[in-house]
Amino acid sequence: SIQVFIQVNPNPSFQETYANLSKKTSIDGFGDCSAPFSWNHPQIFGGTGTEALTLSINSNPSITVTPGSAYSNNFGPGVHQINYSVASPCGATEQINFTVTVEDNEAPSISCPTDVDISLEPGQIFAEVQYALPLVTDNCQGTE
Repeated sequence: SIQVFIQVNPNPSFQETYANLSKKTSIDGFGDCSAPFSWNHPQIFGGTGTEALTLSINSNPSITVTPGSAYSNNFGPGVHQINYSVASPCGATEQINFTVTVEDNEAPSISCPTDVDISLEPGQIFAEVQYALPLVTDNCQGTE
C-alpha cells in the first residue's frame, strides 16, 4: 500500500490593521507642500512563504516590498489610497487598504496693487483706468 501525505498550507493573510492617516502640510508654519509619513509594511502569515507582498498607491502599478520593512514617503495634498496585496499560488488574495490624507492648510497670499486716484474733468462721466494686476502665490505649485 502507498501512503500519500498532502500538506495544505493556509491562505496567506495579514494580522495587522492600519488606521487612515492624516496630516497638514504646514509643519513649520509656511512653505510646505507635502507631509512625511512612515509605517512598516505588513507581515504575511500562513501561505507557503513564497508569496510576494505588493504595494500600490493611488492605483499606480504595484511594487513588490519586503514584509515588515519600514516605509516612508512625502505625500502631496489630497487623499492617497494605499493598497497592500498578497496572493496564494492557488489565487486566493488578501488585501489591506487605508488612506493617507494631506491637507494644504496654508492659505495663498495676495499682493494688491496700490490705489489709483483718478480726477474727472467737469462734464466727464467716465475715465479709462490702468492698474497693475494683483500678485497671487501659493505654497503648492499649480494652485495659484
